[in-house]
This record gives sequence, C-alpha cells and structure tokens, in this order.
Amino acid sequence: MAWGLLAVHSPLPVLVAFAVAASLLLVGCGYCIAKGVHGKPASPRHPVNKGFLLVAMLEAAGVAGAIFAAQKMGRLDALPAAVGLVIGLHFFALAKVFRAPVYNVTAIAITFWCVASWLLFRGNSMTVSASLGIGAILWTTSSYNLFRVLAGSTAG
Repeated sequence: MAWGLLAVHSPLPVLVAFAVAASLLLVGCGYCIAKGVHGKPASPRHPVNKGFLLVAMLEAAGVAGAIFAAQKMGRLDALPAAVGLVIGLHFFALAKVFRAPVYNVTAIAITFWCVASWLLFRGNSMTVSASLGIGAILWTTSSYNLFRVLAGSTAG
C-alpha cells in the first residue's frame, strides 16, 4: 500500500492518515500479544504447522518467479500485480491450513484485483492500482481478524 501511496506522490494528510491507521493496527496487535490472546505459541510438543511452512516456501518460490519473469519481460510496472497474484493465491492454502474461511474471501479479492489491474492499467497506473488495492484488502482482513480476537470469537 505504501508503494502505491508514494508512487502517486500522495499529499501529507494522506500519508499521515496511513501512518495513524498503521499505528492503530499495530497497537491493537500489541495489545492482543500482551494480553495473551494470540493463540498457542509453537513449542517442542506443538511445532509450527508443517502445512504453513510448505505454503510459505511455495509463496517465496512464487514471488521469486514473479520477480524473475517481470525482469525478463522488462515489465517492472507489473511487479506489484504479479507478486500480489502469488500472495492472493497463497491465501487459498492458508484458509485450509488455518481453517479460516475469511482467507478464501481475501484470496478471491486479491486475485481478482491483481488480474483486473493487469488488464486495465499499464505503467505507473498498474503499480498504483495493484499496490493500493492489495494493501486495502490485506488491511481489511487484518482489521477483521483483530476485531474477532478482541471480541473473543474463535470462528474463522
């Protein structure tokens, strides 16, 4: 999201609003961690989910592939949309790993947004569209998850 805001030379009030929103989200997450409402930590008896590690490795490989392809095609303007597409697709796997249906919604939204950005825009406009859209979708998902935790809900 910051990439998109900086690419369009956003005015200071927009950047300040972005910083305030980011700070509030971080404070909320910090509160959850401090109060111990973040779930079970990994331990020798409960190692990090192997499915999550596989998804993370596949995502990293996909991002590397997207960067390589964008460089080879000379289309660095498409980099945010290409990386966003990988991120969007990885949310389908995360939905299954974490049993969180909200991640399916996130996956669909990011994937659709990246494809639409790719089809409708070129150059700096694609960079801005993809970056702002992906950022807004991820912030919405993060805010939803934070609200669920603070409200005491365990349903995905």
